[in-house]
Amino acid sequence: MLTKEHPVAPKPTTLSPIAVLPPTPTNELPAPPKPTTLTKTVWQPTAGTIWQIELGGTVSDLIHPANVFDVDHYDTPAATIKTVKGNVKKTVCYFSAGTSEKGSPLQGWPGEFWLDTKSPNVRSIVTSQIKMAQDRGCDGLNPNNVDCYDNSNKLGPSPAAAINYMYYMANETAGSIFGDVLPVVEWHVNEQSPNITLDVKTKIFNTSFTKGFSTVWKIMNLDAWIDPCT
Repeated sequence: MLTKEHPVAPKPTTLSPIAVLPPTPTNELPAPPKPTTLTKTVWQPTAGTIWQIELGGTVSDLIHPANVFDVDHYDTPAATIKTVKGNVKKTVCYFSAGTSEKGSPLQGWPGEFWLDTKSPNVRSIVTSQIKMAQDRGCDGLNPNNVDCYDNSNKLGPSPAAAINYMYYMANETAGSIFGDVLPVVEWHVNEQSPNITLDVKTKIFNTSFTKGFSTVWKIMNLDAWIDPCT
């Protein structure tokens, strides 16, 4: 699924890929599936919800007065997720839906590779990860790195491919493409994104910038340290 490496020095606020598959013409994209009709109530966070994000597998700040915890999908023990839920809190499970790292599935920055999100094989793997998150008790998903088209070196797929992929993932779970995917997302997690100017009702969990969002200040490795913006 990977091509030769393209060494690029990573920037502090931008994930810079070091490998990418050749882009597929837009007309070869699979038709985005229509979202499945929901048969049960979907959790909807309210604007201003207090939240915490801690990745890496260890959630050491369970005493933080947050109602939503964003944790690592792979490395966080199921027992921790159960503890969070036992405290009547919601758990959002983070995973990288657009990249893969050698030796460790869809995780980390160094040695990271963009995936061909149009590939049926990649989508099958992501489907299995969504099912795993459901089985582990995650209340929602935070699929990262789906905007590789907007990376500074422009090696990634097109915006149309990213929108198609978001529709695919939204159906599996029941930036500039923000408005195009609003019909299939219930809320949004972003970081380093001060330029969103859409007048929308979608709930936004935002890191480091505040414009009426549920914003927290974090350091780059997303450990327990947090400074909520109130």
